[in-house]
Amino acid sequence: LCKLGNPHAAWTAEFSDPLLMTSRGRPRTARLDRRWLTRHGIAEAFAARGLAVPDDDRLFFWAEALPAVLADRLVFTNANQLACMLHYQPVEALRGLMNRKARIAPQPQPPANFYDARQPRYALEPDVINIGYFGSFYKVRGLGEVVAALAALPDSLRQKIRLHVFTEQPGKVKQLAAYKAVAPSVRLNAFVGYLDFLALLRRFDYLLVNDAVSQHQGCGNPYRPSKLSDYLGSGRPVWAICEDNSPLAQEELPPGSIRTGVGQAQALAAALKLMVARLAGAGG
Repeated sequence: LCKLGNPHAAWTAEFSDPLLMTSRGRPRTARLDRRWLTRHGIAEAFAARGLAVPDDDRLFFWAEALPAVLADRLVFTNANQLACMLHYQPVEALRGLMNRKARIAPQPQPPANFYDARQPRYALEPDVINIGYFGSFYKVRGLGEVVAALAALPDSLRQKIRLHVFTEQPGKVKQLAAYKAVAPSVRLNAFVGYLDFLALLRRFDYLLVNDAVSQHQGCGNPYRPSKLSDYLGSGRPVWAICEDNSPLAQEELPPGSIRTGVGQAQALAAALKLMVARLAGAGG
């Protein structure tokens, strides 16, 4: 509506994720009263551009269609995301507009001085590998396989590892089947403020980021974890658990980083062993 009222104002619309489809590859079902389109001049704006008004009342269809038609530039965080949204877009004219206006731009890294803005108090044990994880959990992304891999290690190795989890959902970690076996090696924490988060990143030996398991059909994993840019800006090694050909799998990571495939239990355990071996090699 702002664009219609101010047609010369530049509008850049950024899609952080696909909107019409959920992370499980299912269409969102919320509905839009199509009278809103006529009442606010949307139908007229489509006609002025030689476009028919799509016969669709899905709210999130219009959340993608309106920027496609009215915005001057569309920003996508990765090429898979654009390909996915083009794949399921049913209107050919909208696909063409999206493709012409598209720009691929990953989430930006914070300026270096942001990482030094705060000095939060948080104790890390010496002579162990400290792995940091920051984020929420969903049906398509959790820590189950990481905790299981930690539980599969011999006690002598597991005692050399600390997994620090910062989340609003500590109960989801405690509910994991292998949690009791690894509890002495896990530190559960609440979320911290953004600048504290950035400062803490530089203190860990590894920063853990894992892909949401994609269930989109006909296109690759469309999700680039937003915290990845924060991680990369810290310069610390990243432990990336990736789906094949996902944005995370294709990302250039800092020196010392480790990349592991989703669902590869032995490889996950091997990654943890490698971390401990590097610690021993460094004299830790």
